[in-house]
Amino acid sequence: MNDHSNVYSSEYPKQILNNIKHTKNGISTFAIEALFGYQDPLPENPMSLMNGYSVYSFVLIQNNKAVAANLRPTDLAALARKSELAFDMAFRHRYFQHFRAFHTVYQVILKIKEKISGTGQKEPSAQDCKAAFSHTFSWGKYRGKTPGDVLLEYEDSLPELMRTKNLLVKNVDQYPNNRKLIAAIDTAASAFKQGTLKKEDHTSDTPEETNRDILLYEGVWKNKTGKNDKKEMDGLEVYRCYKLTIKYQSFMDRFPITVILENCFIPVKKQEDGRQNILTSQAVQKTYVSMKHSFTFEEWLDIIDTMKQAKQLFCNMVYPSMYKLALQCDMDNRSKAK
Repeated sequence: MNDHSNVYSSEYPKQILNNIKHTKNGISTFAIEALFGYQDPLPENPMSLMNGYSVYSFVLIQNNKAVAANLRPTDLAALARKSELAFDMAFRHRYFQHFRAFHTVYQVILKIKEKISGTGQKEPSAQDCKAAFSHTFSWGKYRGKTPGDVLLEYEDSLPELMRTKNLLVKNVDQYPNNRKLIAAIDTAASAFKQGTLKKEDHTSDTPEETNRDILLYEGVWKNKTGKNDKKEMDGLEVYRCYKLTIKYQSFMDRFPITVILENCFIPVKKQEDGRQNILTSQAVQKTYVSMKHSFTFEEWLDIIDTMKQAKQLFCNMVYPSMYKLALQCDMDNRSKAK
């Protein structure tokens, strides 16, 4: 006989996963429970399978304190897709960074070989023409343009560009900085005549590394409705409220996925149409708690997969009975319509 007396398994029977991290501030324990249910005994829409109260319950425990927040099953598909895109972006960036480094080393080796063998110089690359795009005109119709830009964008501009160079040369003693622009014109003109003038392409399929956070999920403040989630504080009737945020940070970080859970007791105003307005401006600040837990991409994608499986298995379990009920309701409706 199996021993089911274990406190951990009996206290959290609907827990589908947990993740424990040892941080500099102590142990951080993250867990998810699949709190799914269907409308019983006679749902209005049997084929919806899940009722409106079904949620994934996120729980985070640190320093003997706990915070919790919910994610609706209907939000899982978008979260999963955004997580996949974030992983793809990070993978491509990291791959192309390695490729770019290899390519640079390869080019250096080629140049060394050419120098040793005494072979001629190869056709100038965009990098060789860089000087042609290094300085801009500060006056005239080409203001803001580099010599390289002028030759590439304006037809038959070489003669005018050379006249401009002559003018710069005449005044070089008075304006020493003209030498830089003169050198840029010479480089641009030489490459243009050889048919090798080209501008370095700064566009790339590889996303530039950034410190900005990319939100995978940003919930709004919502209130819980359990018997222990309603209290009276500072003369106000308040409810335990939560907010869930999931974001992707720099892929260079070892743990790029961060889940943030926020809890606070906040007054809730019920409107005539049944909606609830959470008055965050009147939140009881002393009850505010925020915790975060980070994951590797491998851990996070496994969590997403586990959540998908839990949802699918629940639907598979209730589908036969709900479909049977739907057929019976359909038959009853047809009989009444006769």
